[in-house]
Amino acid sequence: MIMPRTATFLLLFAICIVLVGCGGQDQTMEVVPTDVEPTETVAITKIILDLPGDDVTSVTYSPDGAWLVTGAWDSGTDTAVFDEIRIWDASDGEQLLSFSERGEPVLSVAFSPDGRWLAAGLVDNSDNVVLWDVTTEKMAAVLEGHATWVTSVAFSPDSRLLASGSDDTLGSPAVKLWDVATFELITTLENVTYDVNSVAFSPDGRYLAAGQDDGVIQIWDLTTFEVVATLNGDAGDVFSLAFSPDGSLLATGVLFATVQVWDVQEEKVLWTQDHGSYARSVAFSSDGRLLAAGLEDGMVLVWDSMSHELISTLEVHQQRVNSVAFSPAGDRLASGSDDNTVVLWPVQEFHLGVVSLPELPAATAAPVIRPTSTSEVISNVRFDAFDVPMLPIPGGNYLIGGRPEQSLEICLKYRDDCLLEWFTDESPIHEVAIDEFMIDQFEVSNARFAECVEAGVCEPPDLASSATRPFYYGNPRFDDYPVIYASWEDANSYCQWRGARLPTEAEWETAARGGREPYPWGSSEPVCAANSPYGAKFDDEGSCNDTDTEAVGTYRPNAYELYDMAGNVMEWTADWYDAYPGGPSSNEYGEIYRVARGGSWYTFGYALRAHIRFPVIPSASFDHYGIRCASAPFESFGSAPQPPANGQEQLQDEWRPAISNAILLSTTCQLMFETHFKYSEGEIDLTRAKSELTTEGDFVGFAVRGFSSGPVPSLAVAPYILELEQQTNTLAYLLPPKNDSLIGSAQTLDTLGGICGSLNNLMTEIVHTSMAAGLSEASVDEIDQEMTPMINDLYDTVMGGS
Repeated sequence: MIMPRTATFLLLFAICIVLVGCGGQDQTMEVVPTDVEPTETVAITKIILDLPGDDVTSVTYSPDGAWLVTGAWDSGTDTAVFDEIRIWDASDGEQLLSFSERGEPVLSVAFSPDGRWLAAGLVDNSDNVVLWDVTTEKMAAVLEGHATWVTSVAFSPDSRLLASGSDDTLGSPAVKLWDVATFELITTLENVTYDVNSVAFSPDGRYLAAGQDDGVIQIWDLTTFEVVATLNGDAGDVFSLAFSPDGSLLATGVLFATVQVWDVQEEKVLWTQDHGSYARSVAFSSDGRLLAAGLEDGMVLVWDSMSHELISTLEVHQQRVNSVAFSPAGDRLASGSDDNTVVLWPVQEFHLGVVSLPELPAATAAPVIRPTSTSEVISNVRFDAFDVPMLPIPGGNYLIGGRPEQSLEICLKYRDDCLLEWFTDESPIHEVAIDEFMIDQFEVSNARFAECVEAGVCEPPDLASSATRPFYYGNPRFDDYPVIYASWEDANSYCQWRGARLPTEAEWETAARGGREPYPWGSSEPVCAANSPYGAKFDDEGSCNDTDTEAVGTYRPNAYELYDMAGNVMEWTADWYDAYPGGPSSNEYGEIYRVARGGSWYTFGYALRAHIRFPVIPSASFDHYGIRCASAPFESFGSAPQPPANGQEQLQDEWRPAISNAILLSTTCQLMFETHFKYSEGEIDLTRAKSELTTEGDFVGFAVRGFSSGPVPSLAVAPYILELEQQTNTLAYLLPPKNDSLIGSAQTLDTLGGICGSLNNLMTEIVHTSMAAGLSEASVDEIDQEMTPMINDLYDTVMGGS
């Protein structure tokens, strides 16, 4: 298993903090949480870094969490003649390095995600952005171009770009993009209307946001350098910006309130917090659960980003707080102030003590979930000229349609307002003669549809977002997810471009049923779960409600080996919405609507039946409608994409970090759940429980340490590594906590069960995506076998424990 340096250090540091505190000289302070009486206080520990004479203007962590970086302005001389940039050991507060070549006050510092570069925005009239190479501890470049102070710098997620914002609107536009490799200016972004206080990249690196003194937030698409959104919450100066880790939210520190949080996709303010002082800095935790703000009055506030509740008020700074930053592991919150101090707050002590853990279903230890074997999946597959897998459906006479009374009975299981008239269009059941045809094995993905767009035949989807993901189409992370926001006309154009067509209603229903009734899997009622043989995620007004699309091929195949024929997205058919022969008439029939089939994540469970019909205006597009093409029979025109002779080895090296770590973390999570469960049932005592949890944590640290020399992950793998890092951070909180009451508690079991379930699903998705990229099942099994001795040792050590 090859593990990037950042993930390795993140995991070890998180375990170190939780288990032994990693040393340091702690002090005690008073915190007034919101869930106790105002007069009651809770003592927590902290580390204070003292910077005599320096107003701390900016704080940030290195990507591995091992270092804390501070930028400062010497409050006595208006020039930081000593150490304007300092690097500290984040575990104990010991100063390690300092950079002081320039001698100008520092307003902003940023660490590149690859851990190599440190950038600073300075108070200078020309040389106001400086880059240091951390590996050599030398200044690498001075970036010239701003007319005056650079208030904010930020690296893109891939470390290739550096953005800088300044208050120089009187001299020239105030947001610039630099090429980190060449140190050259790429562009100066247009449409800046006032002084810029903060810049931030979206998590996928496609967008850049800038907050201005006039209350405006500009968002640029970096593929075109054009403004795609201009936001104004009418709350005065925007001092700070931060995207949530999933990119759906944008938090801002503003003058006439404390914070505003925007829905990026809807371009509207979701919630505002006003605590009598404005926020000079805002930051999300790495898992997105917490939002922190440093205030002008010296307070640090922390909210639950989901419930919007204030969960901690941290009072120790004597002057304004200019900067806050969470560690990558999410275990520390740093705050820098004009009082010449930086405080490192232990998040666990107010996070787990005050914040409710998410309500997640408990899950017992589950076996590793593997996709259906390759030989089973492609046993009857043929590939069209575009290498799209399609399957033949035999010709013959088939029954289609349904009984309205039965449909009404099923509907009433999901909602109480169902009407018989909703289902009369399904009747009567009648026989149709169908010639043999081919149909896509999977729904059309974003990547497949993009090929048609690039060919100049198809138009891009009407929106690039999905229900919960603001950056969906065009984002490599979701290339294998179904294309949405495509109208009937778009779907028809795509299929024709491929030399195919949309299936007729009769063809679609025949293919979906696979000889079964009324669902693609048979008569069993749907189960709202990704890996259930009897269903898919749908709107159950419960745990599956308001979900989103899944990767194509997530839901199990039917008898014809067709995936996702129920759920995920509804699929357009070729036909106009009209009455069946002998069926009742309706004013809606005729050449008004086209028919969609299959139900989706958005519809109720009863809509997953193969014979339900959805009339839709052909020009309309939605976030739960997709495409599946059909064609006349053919022998394979193309062939399954084959990697080069040495391709499997290269693909193994590329995907090994994600697959190996998914296996390791999933196994560890299951064992942790088992330990907590045994303690809750009285099968082991507290000493044994702590011993097992410590062994589990130590073993993960030992295992990961041995695979820390690998290359930076590819663009395809990197998002999965990030998700695994985030799951690792959450797991670390549930290793032996200082509060013994959390061991074996219902809260811990519920949370851990949810994490284990998420890891299993993530592992399934990683394996599916790697195989879609060309990695063979044998290569996946080989990686699995590489992990077997390690996993066996883990089981033997914990379950046989000393």
